Amino acid sequence: PFAAAAVVDVYVNGDKFLDDLAFRDATKYVEVPNGVPLTIDIVAGNAADNSAPVFTTTVTLEDNKNYIAVAIG
Repeated sequence: PFAAAAVVDVYVNGDKFLDDLAFRDATKYVEVPNGVPLTIDIVAGNAADNSAPVFTTTVTLEDNKNYIAVAIG
């Protein structure tokens, strides 16, 4: 994997959501708010905060739907 992404933290709207997620690991299904913009930042696992993400995106999820996010590469 990209060296900065071997172990990552995931932030949603500025709050740490997942901590130390390793390459090839998966999480259980989690609930997040729907109908509001969610800014998702992926940062190196040793980062102090989400000020320098290796990836960022903003999504708005619909009610009564299931989503799966996969990071590849």
